[in-house]
Amino acid sequence: MISDESSLDKSLIQTILKKGFSRIPVFKGDRENIVGMIMVKNLLEVDLSGKDLVKNLKLSNIPKFLHDHSLFATFNEFKQGRSHMGIVESIMDGVRKPIGIVTLEDLIEELLQQEIIDETDEKLPEARTVPVQATLQGYLMHGMKSASEMSGKSSKVEKLGPRDEGNVSELLLDNKRV
Repeated sequence: MISDESSLDKSLIQTILKKGFSRIPVFKGDRENIVGMIMVKNLLEVDLSGKDLVKNLKLSNIPKFLHDHSLFATFNEFKQGRSHMGIVESIMDGVRKPIGIVTLEDLIEELLQQEIIDETDEKLPEARTVPVQATLQGYLMHGMKSASEMSGKSSKVEKLGPRDEGNVSELLLDNKRV
């Protein structure tokens, strides 16, 4: 994450590039107030003198999902092409607060139950140790956890309906991003 008050100078750009991410969330004031994201490719034309601030860039919208938003509904929203990354929020004391980030890659990996290895990955992923079977539209997927399994109730096979197929907070927990 980066503050909207950060100066766009050579040092900041180098730090962003070293991290290897293509999308950087931007916050205003405190880190819980996420106002958009920078697409790293848009930094190619930035004047590196440090005179410009992040808030002067055209920020991309970043969708926000409640923690119990379904994985497939989130995936369908990503498929519309407006974003490949979203903020997962929870309601605490009546206020929505961010608890993590979910990406299109996270969702695809969860649905396929295979890691996507790309040029930024340094090592091969570790194998999942507890496969859970789920049937959806005739396809067998392994590793998805239902809310009942997270609460201690388990079943060997779970049939998923259109509104009961897991949610983004379970994905965050599976990927230890909370």
